[in-house]
Amino acid sequence: MEDNTNIESKEMCVLLVDDDSSFRWVLARRLSRMGISFVEAENGKKAIEDLEKQEYDLLITDIYMPEKDGFDVINAARILYPDIQIILMTASSTLETAVKGLRNRVSDYLTKPIETLAIFDLTVERALRHRMLELSNKELFEKVKLLSITDPLTGLFNRRRLEEVMDVEVVRATEFNRDLSIIMIDVDNLKTINDTFGHNIGDWVLVKAAGAINDICRKSDLLARYGGDEFVILLPETKASEALDLANQILSNLPGPTDEKPEVEISIGIVEWIPSYNGPSDLIEAVDKALYKAKHTKGKRIAVGKEKPIKTKTPKK
Repeated sequence: MEDNTNIESKEMCVLLVDDDSSFRWVLARRLSRMGISFVEAENGKKAIEDLEKQEYDLLITDIYMPEKDGFDVINAARILYPDIQIILMTASSTLETAVKGLRNRVSDYLTKPIETLAIFDLTVERALRHRMLELSNKELFEKVKLLSITDPLTGLFNRRRLEEVMDVEVVRATEFNRDLSIIMIDVDNLKTINDTFGHNIGDWVLVKAAGAINDICRKSDLLARYGGDEFVILLPETKASEALDLANQILSNLPGPTDEKPEVEISIGIVEWIPSYNGPSDLIEAVDKALYKAKHTKGKRIAVGKEKPIKTKTPKK
């Protein structure tokens, strides 16, 4: 397969380190002709200072330099940028040097004097292409990771992410006696809306409800789509009274009906963590009961519950 990666289209930067100014000038000129951004350092000490100022994609360094040698520079680079590509230049290629280079995950070697500048070009291009591939894979991994915890319709976190965070927050509430509340929201009449207006309008209602809720949530809150027509907000460091204020703000923020679109209506259950709960499942069960109460109490759209869920006892054999 042909590799169409364009180095010049990427904002790559190279740190070129060599105490031989004439040799460094030749390589710097070559990098310039290749259209690659670079910074020159005349010794190891200056190189380490440059590394601390900005990130580099590729380090090209000589080994033998005064004060700080090439391996000192490599060690500093690896601490700051673990994935940086490294080309090691040396006039004395020994087994000891090769082993030390491998331990420092050196990408490639160039023996001084370089036989032809074409070899330098190929070595640099190979290192930068490898760097771009690593960046691309990392970006893809982050996208896949985000997709695994995100609801595709609303863009909110999904139930999986909610449960992960809830496990942590319940431990904090239990062991450190911290406030924790939870809000469960149900979009009313979604089945009727789907049957009357179609599923596209039903999806529109869900997205609008998600947006209205998200607008009111604080940075410390975690909002997730819990089920088909249900959303959950986890509120660390929050009492039920504060959660109630937030719920009223959400109700006020809902969009009204239009000629073509139905009104977005919701019911809200609220529960505050209490020590008698046995874990996240008790918290979810309690807020689900509060939501049921809100949906079936005429004229009221919010219900606050604190009762411990009733567990059905298994008969003794």
